Amino acid sequence: MFTRHTTAIALALLISPAYGQSSRAELFGTIRDPAGLSIPAAQAELREQNTQISYRLASSSEGRYRFLALPPGLYELTIRKQGFQTLHETGIQLRVGDLVELDLALQIGGMTEAVEVTAAAPLLQSASGGIGFVVDQTKVANLPLDGRNFVPLIALVPGVMLPPGQVLPRVNGSRPRTSEYRYDGVSVLQPEPGQVAYYPIPDAIEEFRVDTNSYSAEYGRSNGGVVQVSTKSGTNDFQGTLFEFFRNEALNARNLFASQGPKPPFKRNQYGFVFGGPLQRNRSFFFVDWQGSRLRTGVTRFSTVPTSLERQGVFPVPVYDPDSTTQTPSGFTRTPFADNAIPRERFDAAAFALLPRYPSPNIFTATGEAAANNYGRAGEDTGDADQFDTRLDRYVGAHQRVFGRYSYLRDDSRPMTPLPGGSGALTTSVIGDTLTRGDSVVAE
Repeated sequence: MFTRHTTAIALALLISPAYGQSSRAELFGTIRDPAGLSIPAAQAELREQNTQISYRLASSSEGRYRFLALPPGLYELTIRKQGFQTLHETGIQLRVGDLVELDLALQIGGMTEAVEVTAAAPLLQSASGGIGFVVDQTKVANLPLDGRNFVPLIALVPGVMLPPGQVLPRVNGSRPRTSEYRYDGVSVLQPEPGQVAYYPIPDAIEEFRVDTNSYSAEYGRSNGGVVQVSTKSGTNDFQGTLFEFFRNEALNARNLFASQGPKPPFKRNQYGFVFGGPLQRNRSFFFVDWQGSRLRTGVTRFSTVPTSLERQGVFPVPVYDPDSTTQTPSGFTRTPFADNAIPRERFDAAAFALLPRYPSPNIFTATGEAAANNYGRAGEDTGDADQFDTRLDRYVGAHQRVFGRYSYLRDDSRPMTPLPGGSGALTTSVIGDTLTRGDSVVAE
């Protein structure tokens, strides 16, 4: 028993303050009677419509109710109290990070009588002074994206712009690398370069929220915006999608400044699948996705290599002997090599050994070999990447939820340059355990 308690305490100390709570939503309000008086001990049940997971609590002595740490989704709320008609409200949409206040009024009557209400207008968020906007799954899935990266969609938010040639956006004029990015509540920002570690595919994103101003102090380490991404989880229905997106030179427009000759080769294929469903109905769910990307681009690279004369130590401009440095009243002087030619015995051994590794010039002018940008090479840039995510959700009870996600990315890019490109793999794993007690305690 001592060992078990010690282990639990050690784990609690090792876990850093939870970032996962920020991606959850809250629903709260006051339950009143027709006269406006609060109703204590009313039974409130909140049910997520896709998974049928329900959360239950009783209103406080002041008639207050509060559901904490809710996953984003579409909910229905039922209120029961002896002597009053049952209230059933549907269509309650909770987004990432929402703090929604919904006050309710019960009518006098029997519990067997019911009042059906369907939410239509956006719900009031009076508990937060932050300015944030949600981009839902419909926009993520249907708006065109070059390269299937969701980040350009952040520019849909007022005050956000994507600078030309940049990957990350500016939020209210801040620098692109000063915003925070969180997936399922966990930061994926690499602090030193300010880059995002990886991007989930659009088909795996439920929705994302961009907070641009006056956000909570829990985001204090960033001075730009805060981007919170919620990945998809499984539901009570098996659902999946197969997809492929492709581009090639036949579909591309011709370069305005290259109106002659064939279009440069360009082939991009991105294909994969998503699939999710129940492991145990109303309890356990899974969701997996995979995407492969294959890119082939025809390119021509130019470099400057030593000319035939330069390989012999002969240069077109004066070359001064460093060993001839002398001091004069006006400074230092050096003597140039005769005929701008470095004697063979003065060649550096390491530099001379590297000369055979350089190709000979293949670009010429009217007078012979070009002095600069004198070597051209046509070839192919390749960019191959594979990534997948696996997510499991388990609802232990009305007050405890556990989820885990494992993500993998392999990027093998090989640009056609004198130096070979690199490849790398990245993995991330997230485990979350959320416990709620009453309407004010959340352990995550």
